[in-house]
Amino acid sequence: MSVRQAVRGLLITEDHKILLLKVRSPVNGASIWMTPGGGIENGETDHQALTREIWEETGLRLTQTGKFVFERNFSYRGSNGRFSQFEKYFLVFLREFTPTMQNNPAEREVSIFQDYRWWDINQISSSEDTFAPSLLGEHLDTLFNKRPDQRPIYPLNISRD
Repeated sequence: MSVRQAVRGLLITEDHKILLLKVRSPVNGASIWMTPGGGIENGETDHQALTREIWEETGLRLTQTGKFVFERNFSYRGSNGRFSQFEKYFLVFLREFTPTMQNNPAEREVSIFQDYRWWDINQISSSEDTFAPSLLGEHLDTLFNKRPDQRPIYPLNISRD
């Protein structure tokens, strides 16, 4: 089984809100909140892929791609069999903006898109909604709410959820 390489953006405002996309799972139809991002195309660097994915999924042109803070390896069963994906998460600080999906050329992605929301990072862990990764709230808590001497060395592997 080949491993798909992907990048994701943790788009965070100074008042600790994060932009998440709500999508309908093509596998089971469930709604999931996730960070913008996607697969790295042939010849792209991580930064080029992140810049492209953020533009396609939010309409924002990144001027910097931020610090590599999380990595995640996971497998899932799709309609065409079992897949494995390795993701790198980049922390990007920015001002809140109104996102749009109008620049996304991937019809399948547009068809499963449901909504955008700027979440307060402290509300994610207590939410009844589903997130990917499932422990996103805990990971953000580790990133922002731990004392400097309690923070792990980055990038933090978040593959366990």
